[in-house]
Amino acid sequence: MTATDIIIVASIVCLVLYDIVVATDRVSGNTLSERIRDAAWRMPFYPFAAGVLCGHWFWNGEAVVSGWLRGAALVIVGVAALIVDRKRLLPPVNPILALAAGVPVGRILWAQAAGS
Repeated sequence: MTATDIIIVASIVCLVLYDIVVATDRVSGNTLSERIRDAAWRMPFYPFAAGVLCGHWFWNGEAVVSGWLRGAALVIVGVAALIVDRKRLLPPVNPILALAAGVPVGRILWAQAAGS
C-alpha cells in the first residue's frame, strides 16, 4: 500500500465518520451528503465536475485530446461550466443529468490508460 493509497482511504473514512457524527446531532441539514445534494440542485457545476472525475477515473483508454491541448481544453470547459452555473444560463436540471454530461467530458479530455 502506497502513501497515496493510505491518504485516499483515510480521507474517505474521515469524511464518512464526519457525516455520521453530524447526522446524529440536532442540527438539521448539516451533513456532507445533505449539503452536496442540496448544492447540486442549485449549482449543476458540482455534479458535472463529479461526472468529469468519474470519466477520468473509471472510463479507461487513451485520451482523445493530449498534451497541452488537453490541459487548455479542461480549463476552458471548467471555466465555461462555472460561468454557465453562476450566471444561471441554463434552467434547473436534475443533478444526475449534469453528472452524466460530465462523464464523457472526463473520458475525452482526461482519460487514463488502463492500469496507469
